[in-house]
Amino acid sequence: MCVVSNGPINKMQHSLGKLKMLHYFPEKLFSGYDIQRWKPDPALMFHAAKSDECER
Repeated sequence: MCVVSNGPINKMQHSLGKLKMLHYFPEKLFSGYDIQRWKPDPALMFHAAKSDECER
């Protein structure tokens, strides 16, 4: 599993940290800012799915 968001990674880290869930996704956060493409553009989902860090 991984987390895909339009928001920046630091915001995802903050939100997941407050929920005590960040340790489940230490290297599995993908942001539209990574590739300058945002949902609903499927490129962001494909980017995450192709990553070795995202389990299929």
